[in-house]
Amino acid sequence: GQCGGSAAPVKKDSQSDNVTEFGDPDEIRQTMSGFISTLSSHNLGANLVPFVGHGTIRKAVMGLSGATADAEQVKQMEELLAECFEAGACGLSFGLFYAPGCYASTDEATALAKIAAKYNRPVSAHIRSEGNLLVEAVEEFISIIKNSGARGILSHHKAVRKHNWGKVHKTIELLK
Repeated sequence: GQCGGSAAPVKKDSQSDNVTEFGDPDEIRQTMSGFISTLSSHNLGANLVPFVGHGTIRKAVMGLSGATADAEQVKQMEELLAECFEAGACGLSFGLFYAPGCYASTDEATALAKIAAKYNRPVSAHIRSEGNLLVEAVEEFISIIKNSGARGILSHHKAVRKHNWGKVHKTIELLK
């Protein structure tokens, strides 16, 4: 479940194996409980701590739409996320740099982080920018964490392109 993607929940439409918009719950191809059950049935040599990918949940609800999620769509995402936590998922990951997570508003991300906080699960994020908008992206993630009450993990804290390298001094101060 890194960077907004996860193995579940994934949907398919009834005509093919293509992932499609959220709809009939009978069309779930992979639930989080099914994924965790499959993992548990194998004698794995490593511990796995599954996180739920925001992008995976958003895709289940909205496909790859670049639209802003409406209240009903956010509610569906919240319900799917809660189901995943009830099944044993250990956290929520955002990939705000990647589609479809990049289309999410800060309000959408905060609403889902509130569900993580309710279940005492951490939130990790690949933030929206590691370049020219690095400072703003870190500020957004800090806002999501503060406004949701969740614990946060900032993944891949770095600055790309030489003219941005010094920005990490400011972002580290923001994170203190």
